[in-house]
Amino acid sequence: MKELPLTQEQNDLVTKNINLARKLAHIYGSKSPIPMDREEVLSLAYQGLISAAKRYRAYGEENGYDEESISSGRFFGVFAQHRIVGQIFDGFRKTDHVPKMVRRDYKKLEQAGYNQRPITLDELSEKTGFSLDQVKNLIRVVHNTPVSLTSNDDADDSDYQTYSTDLSSDHDVHQITVEASLRNSVVDAIERLPELQKVVLTLRYFEGYELQNISLETGLALTPIREAHNAALLAILKVCVDTLDVQEAA
Repeated sequence: MKELPLTQEQNDLVTKNINLARKLAHIYGSKSPIPMDREEVLSLAYQGLISAAKRYRAYGEENGYDEESISSGRFFGVFAQHRIVGQIFDGFRKTDHVPKMVRRDYKKLEQAGYNQRPITLDELSEKTGFSLDQVKNLIRVVHNTPVSLTSNDDADDSDYQTYSTDLSSDHDVHQITVEASLRNSVVDAIERLPELQKVVLTLRYFEGYELQNISLETGLALTPIREAHNAALLAILKVCVDTLDVQEAA
């Protein structure tokens, strides 16, 4: 279903309340059950803000707000806060299915001493039986987003309030809409994949396994593993293309 572009009134609500979305992303980003990249959380917050802007007029009319209160967005902040926080936590739930196998293996790292005492990667590899690359990938996943179209690995906490520029034009709001829709579409696409395809993606891109090693890990022949891998990537690519087509049409 094609989304309609924002009206000028909705655009103004988004622009005026962008700092609210950033603040809530900063507050609730650490509450994810899995580590998430800050831009991923911020994208969820923007998506909630845009959704709130699209629904605010109908909400105001249903609740007896006068026209001035609706058009000026007098009570929009309170209304938007609930939708933004809800969108953030909904995003957490949608991505939580992906790293179950990652968490299983990461627990082995912790049992081997990671985060408990000083220990080298080589020691972790020896104690867990994982290859050095697997150990590095598991640690990387803990500090990055399981499902993300962008990353900002080098940013520190002081950058959080400044790495996104202020919104000042329709183009900026449109860009946020496109990015939020694209991220959400990718997450939804992964959630709908058959279980084998989810497993293959998890092992291949979150734990760094080669397809041959996935075959050994799962006990399946290489051919169905390769077919599941290709089918999963094609499904995600199709969703991305369809989402971009819809946004361009809007």
